[in-house]
Amino acid sequence: MDEEKLDTAKKHFGNEEAVVYDDLIRGKIPGYDAMHDMARLILKNSVPEEAKVLIVGAGTGTETVALLESSPAWRITAVDPSEAMLATAAEKISRKGFGARIHLHTGYVADVDSDPLFDAATSILVMHFIPDNGEKEAYLKEISKRLKKGGKMILVDVGGDNESDRYHKVIEVWKNFQKEKRSDPENVDKDFEHIVNDVYPVTEERTMELLGRCGFGEVERFYEALVFKGYVATKL
Repeated sequence: MDEEKLDTAKKHFGNEEAVVYDDLIRGKIPGYDAMHDMARLILKNSVPEEAKVLIVGAGTGTETVALLESSPAWRITAVDPSEAMLATAAEKISRKGFGARIHLHTGYVADVDSDPLFDAATSILVMHFIPDNGEKEAYLKEISKRLKKGGKMILVDVGGDNESDRYHKVIEVWKNFQKEKRSDPENVDKDFEHIVNDVYPVTEERTMELLGRCGFGEVERFYEALVFKGYVATKL
């Protein structure tokens, strides 16, 4: 496990952040609930009844619980580098009584066993934290080699050309969205320092290239809101 990456995850998604994450995230990301609903329904419509699903970047478990509720036979492995986030996820899962169908793993996708293979995987709001210096490609390859042929991959991230005027204009709209919607608008400007320093967006063309290089095809965009874009892809 890369200790520098683990330190970064703990810095931005530690104990304090885990407590408030669920309250703030809907004021940060336009269409957050709708995006998750669409991702869940896409998987429900395209994977076996007793599917094994890999969630990369499980966070506080909102996505995990929704998938477990969506199908009574799905079994899920959820991985995240933040112990605090997974502790919150474990509490939610326990309250729902889903413990027998979920394995929570502290770490990274490369730490997850690649046998047996999964029927589907999700990477929602994760890859934009990974630099495009070979690490994004390595990340997608680790997911790809854990998927069955024909398996579905959900990918949602901040995207765009961060050197373009258009990108920065949309970022300003996003900032104003947060100032209107969040319960702590006084923290928005500070939080956007994190966006500048720790988020590595790529264009849609580059996303398609990376997916193709990592064994994915049949890519379709299913979600777009300001700088966020969501795709479903198939393991070829």
